Amino acid sequence: MQFDPVKLAVKITGPSRPAKKPSGLAMDRKHTALFAVCGNKLMAVVNADNGKVITTLPIGAGTDAAGFDLETGFAFSSNGEGTLTVVHEDSPDKFTVVENVPTQARHARWRSTPRPTRSSW
Repeated sequence: MQFDPVKLAVKITGPSRPAKKPSGLAMDRKHTALFAVCGNKLMAVVNADNGKVITTLPIGAGTDAAGFDLETGFAFSSNGEGTLTVVHEDSPDKFTVVENVPTQARHARWRSTPRPTRSSW
């Protein structure tokens, strides 16, 4: 969605279908891509300029947070089932699930540390 703060009006809306019940959002500011992690085990990658869905990718169940690292091009979905889904932005219109990293169930919460450690927990 784009909002005009001067006119107090919505300019563009774009549903993340087929992804449903979004619970986390991250953004690649360089390529204006939004990463919406959703309750139906999908990550919707959305063009923030026009609201169109670029692609959807499978993620784990119980997602509650999303993250994006501009330097590496990795997007993350922390999943309550006990996984951290790692997605790579191969190009502004191509995305690949790299891995579903096992974590402790209900303890997968993505947080980044200050650089240069690049740690997540």
